[in-house]
Amino acid sequence: DYLQLCMIYSPFENNDQINSYHQRCNKFFETFPESKILRRESIDIDSGAESLLASLKKLTGVTPEQEELWESNKQKLRSGKLPIPFFMRGQFLQNTGDVYTTWMKSKCCEDEELEFKMIHSSQIEENIFSNLIENTDIILIEETSLLILDE
Repeated sequence: DYLQLCMIYSPFENNDQINSYHQRCNKFFETFPESKILRRESIDIDSGAESLLASLKKLTGVTPEQEELWESNKQKLRSGKLPIPFFMRGQFLQNTGDVYTTWMKSKCCEDEELEFKMIHSSQIEENIFSNLIENTDIILIEETSLLILDE
């Protein structure tokens, strides 16, 4: 995040600083051409939307197989065949990366977009759960519970 902020706000005061930055970038990309942290790619903006989208997918490493997996996960979540806890959905869906993004999408999504809805399903029998709660001094509250409590 810090690196992105530095690159967005380009704190350069003169052309020498810009040239120095470009030289350091070139050296970085020569040294680490397959870096997962910082990437450089040519994006074709003149050949239409499909070409732009293909360039962006290449840059981000999105493959057709990954897109198929995301779509499969989405359909399985909608049908109830893939019981993934709400806070982990970002690891299985394309358009949400974390529990907070999923939470915000859940508040404005369409009714058929069940992949973003919080669907409760029991993990253990009620009497076992009650017994565990009664016999412990520790209660674990995860991020999803905190989001619900904040509402």
